[in-house]
Formats: sequence, structure tokens, C-alpha cells
Amino acid sequence: MVYFFKFYVIIIKNKNILGVITVERKNKTIGSRISEIEAKKSQYQSRIDSYKSKIAELDSKIQELEEAQKQKDLVNLLDIIKASGKTPEEVIAALKD
Repeated sequence: MVYFFKFYVIIIKNKNILGVITVERKNKTIGSRISEIEAKKSQYQSRIDSYKSKIAELDSKIQELEEAQKQKDLVNLLDIIKASGKTPEEVIAALKD
């Protein structure tokens, strides 16, 4: 059930009527208000799900880049070990001591 109310607003300046505005107001039922709120909630939930998906994609890209950086660091470390003339096992043994 929807109730309609009609108001008239009279605009007066210096004792002269400048105009009349009609304002209509609708009072909606609780059921229709709940439906509108649920629809809005659904829209927000859809946006949230979209953002979660985008965040997951960015997290995986970050992880890929971090793994690539670690691999690059390991290759550089191996090159340094080879340049020192020692084997990786000798360097590990020296680090443990």
C-alpha cells in the first residue's frame, strides 16, 4: 500500500506571490522499502565481489613478481659463489661454522 500526500508551497516576496509549487510525497509500505533496501544491498555485494576478485588477481601478480625476484637473487648469489672459486657446498659448510 502506498500513500500519496500533496503539498502546495507558495513563494512570496515583498507581499507578491511569485509562484506556487506542488510537492508530492509518497509513503511506501514497509515491504516495498525492504525490497528497495535489499536491491541496494545486492548492488553493493556485487561491487564487493568484483573488488575481491580484482584484489586476488593483484595478489597473484605480486606473488609472481616476488618469486621472480627471489629466483633472480638466487642466480646472482650462485654467480658470486662460482666467481669466488668455491663450490656451493663449501660456502654452505662455511656458513654453518
